[in-house]
Amino acid sequence: KSPCIVDSSADLKTAARRIMWGKILNCGQTCVAPDYVLVQRSVQETFILQCRMALEEFLGVNPLASPDYGHIINSAHYHRLLGLLEGCQICFGREIDPQHLRLSPTLVDNPSLDAPIMQEEIFGPLLPVLTFDDFDELVLTLKNRPKPLALYLFSNDKAHRKLVNEELSY
Repeated sequence: KSPCIVDSSADLKTAARRIMWGKILNCGQTCVAPDYVLVQRSVQETFILQCRMALEEFLGVNPLASPDYGHIINSAHYHRLLGLLEGCQICFGREIDPQHLRLSPTLVDNPSLDAPIMQEEIFGPLLPVLTFDDFDELVLTLKNRPKPLALYLFSNDKAHRKLVNEELSY
């Protein structure tokens, strides 16, 4: 589960564009796709708005109508992804086209770390967005989670960048 960290010093438009691009590339079915976002609470709403704007720029207002957006690899995986959304609060997305195995990019609002969507590698266009207040506590939390294949940090704070590079393994 490869996390993205977005703190309040980040360029939110750039962070949102890069994260959403990584999430829609092959519908998130790549090994290094962002699996979830940890965004500083003070910029959460703006970040989510920037994600929506980036998706509209990339795929239009209806992602499922875009010829540039793919589909889920097979029916079993498609239904597994839909199952991961059960009980989740949705920020936006969740449009479906079962006939063509298409599921729009979907942002999930603050799921519990115990939720299935936070326990499994997603390998699809679903993106949980969790909030944090204290960067040091965030780093401690990530240290106690399994080592991810990749970690994406969006920050202009040199101390935060140094802390991530020195304390986290990925």
